[in-house]
Amino acid sequence: MQKIIVTADDYGMCDIVDKAIDAGIENGVITTTNVMVNMQSLQNANNLRDRYPQISIGIHWNVTTGKPISKATEIPTLVSEMGEFYSVKEFKHRYSKGLINEDELKNELEAQYQLFEQICGK
Repeated sequence: MQKIIVTADDYGMCDIVDKAIDAGIENGVITTTNVMVNMQSLQNANNLRDRYPQISIGIHWNVTTGKPISKATEIPTLVSEMGEFYSVKEFKHRYSKGLINEDELKNELEAQYQLFEQICGK
């Protein structure tokens, strides 16, 4: 018998997405999920590993939606004047023009991973 891996992205985006992913896991359809640590419903992932020890849980790196984990003043090349990440299109444009500071990008990704470990464990 062949097995497949079904991944549900965007855990933590909002309550309705998290509930749908939970239902998919509980019904045996979803075998892995990725958590977006900078989104509004991150608290729903707080005991994810305890509730679903049978699935793989990873991080969904995100530098193009919502607000960063880092202070906006610490990563000014990644965020707009409103303190939110640039869109995918704008990020790609800025990156191709050398307008994204790679140290800032690295620092934000490290901050996301540290929060992921706090919420979901290693």
